Formats: sequence, C-alpha cells, structure tokens
Amino acid sequence: GRQPAAVLPPYADGLATRMLLPVERSWERWWLAGLFNWTDDPRLARFEPQQWGIADKPYHLYDAWTGQHSGAASGSVDLGDIPAHGVRLLAVHEHLGRPQLVGSSLHLLGGAVELANETWVDNVLTLTLVCPGQRHGCLAVFVPEPHAYLSVQGADSVERSGDVLLVH
Repeated sequence: GRQPAAVLPPYADGLATRMLLPVERSWERWWLAGLFNWTDDPRLARFEPQQWGIADKPYHLYDAWTGQHSGAASGSVDLGDIPAHGVRLLAVHEHLGRPQLVGSSLHLLGGAVELANETWVDNVLTLTLVCPGQRHGCLAVFVPEPHAYLSVQGADSVERSGDVLLVH
C-alpha cells in the first residue's frame, strides 16, 4: 500500500526542511529522503541515518537529481551544498552485499513507481519495470566485488560510474 511522506523538523519559517517516504515492497524496504533549502544561500547538508529513524547499518544514497552515489556508507555522509531554494532527493537503500538497484531516474520517486519486482537468483539480478509511455532515464545498479557485470538485456546502453552501472 501507499502512504504519505512524513515531514520532519527542523522547520524554516514554518516550512519543513526534511521529508521521508518509506517504500515497502515484497522484495525490499527503502526510503526516499528530501532535504530542502528554503534560504537565499547555499547550505551544507549531511545525511545521518539516526536522525531519520533509519537503522545504523551500511547503506547506499543515490541522489535523483545529480546521480551522485554514496555507498556502501556507514554513519553520516557529507552531501555538499544544497543550492539556494534547492532540494536533494535521495534514495536510501540498505546495503545487501550483492548487486542491487540503488536508484532510478525514470520517475521522481526513484523506483517506487516504475519498479515492479527485483530478484537475485543464481547470481542474476532481474529488475522488472512498468513504465507506461516513453521514458528517458537510467537505473543505477551497485555491483560490488567480487561480482562483475556481464550483460544487460533490454538496455540501450550501459556505462560504469565507480561501483555503479548506469543502465539506460
């Protein structure tokens, strides 16, 4: 089922500076975290799982706007500046120690809408998408050692960015 995002303090002139949307599916639970800067100046941001009520376990952060990936991370992560009147929209996935989807730019909610299923069977990661209409974007798939990328079916192109494969 769907549930609304929770707004979290601190507040700036009555406006929430953080929102958290838990996403629960049969194969995984993850979160979408929004950090808002309502000021006229850039603001340094850090992500600290405990402040969001997220268990202190290794995790991945994927920024939907910039494509920046942090993970597998522990503790707090420096996010750099949020521009004036800007937002950081982060997908937060627990580190599973195997190839896994850590983000998507196919929809604003980073996998919560377009991902119909994810399975890891016989060392093969299978992602099932439901994307009505034509979409442009990519899936960010974390591939840790000793796993290796061999091939992707149904993709236009694949590029590597550190430990993440960007599947277009």
